[in-house]
Amino acid sequence: MEQFKRGLNQFWVGAVFGVCFAIALVLIPVAIIMSNINDVLKIHEVSVLVKKVSTAFDKTEQALEKAKTALVDFDNEVVMEVLTAVQSYQQQTQPLFSAEQKQALKTKVKAQLTEKLKVTLTEQQVTFLLTVFEKLAESKKGAEQLPENTTLN
Repeated sequence: MEQFKRGLNQFWVGAVFGVCFAIALVLIPVAIIMSNINDVLKIHEVSVLVKKVSTAFDKTEQALEKAKTALVDFDNEVVMEVLTAVQSYQQQTQPLFSAEQKQALKTKVKAQLTEKLKVTLTEQQVTFLLTVFEKLAESKKGAEQLPENTTLN
């Protein structure tokens, strides 16, 4: 009977070891395959991210090149005229309440600015500066920081 108990114990130890060994033989390749799949997915994510970043960089580079081209031959007076127009618009819109009034004022100031800029600048430069005017006029701070003695003639 003693030998039977020892044999039974050895059987269970062997059976448990065999089952664990079989599971390990199955799980190790599965883990390796899953790791490779995970690596491939990460590589794909990185390549997509790199493509997006390079596209954004190219677009930014093109925008900077256009801005650089548009900014050629600008002098301080032209820039001050744009900033003065923004400041004038900001100051005159404070008492206005309706969007129509603000839009009409913006159109008026923009027309005045366009007339001044067309005398000395190319069409591309005027368009660029009008875009700058639009962005600054729509911002909350706008040209509030400019000196008070600058006005739009």
